[in-house]
Amino acid sequence: MFFAIEEIGEVGLDFKLVLKKNQLVTGQADLNLNDDVIIKGILTRIGDNVYLKGGVTTVVVTSCSRCLDELMYPIDSELKSHFVPMDNRLASLNEVELHDSDIDVEMYEKQQINLTQSIRDTILLAVPVICLCKEDCKGL
Repeated sequence: MFFAIEEIGEVGLDFKLVLKKNQLVTGQADLNLNDDVIIKGILTRIGDNVYLKGGVTTVVVTSCSRCLDELMYPIDSELKSHFVPMDNRLASLNEVELHDSDIDVEMYEKQQINLTQSIRDTILLAVPVICLCKEDCKGL
């Protein structure tokens, strides 16, 4: 899911997109998308910095942590990212030193930002470590 930097005007760029469930891989063996992913947001630009603020809505299929039954978990989460251009010196070395302030920063190249990783991360972080099919699940 790419946006060209020049598409983002002075007032920002509002968008609403639907990502088909088979277009996003969670990378987790026990977590799959049950519904398409709805992404709403606004991209704003200050110089070369691009800021994303919005939301992600979908439903994932996972397993109950106690009984291992399949369960549906709805996701309605805030989406925030900060994109900066890749420093060509560091990119050519294939080595980047991160600082504490860089943890929430994503890099972009070729005047395009890719929202896919931000969307995937938002979904993964919204799923609790322990999912229960019901509060009083007795387990196996």
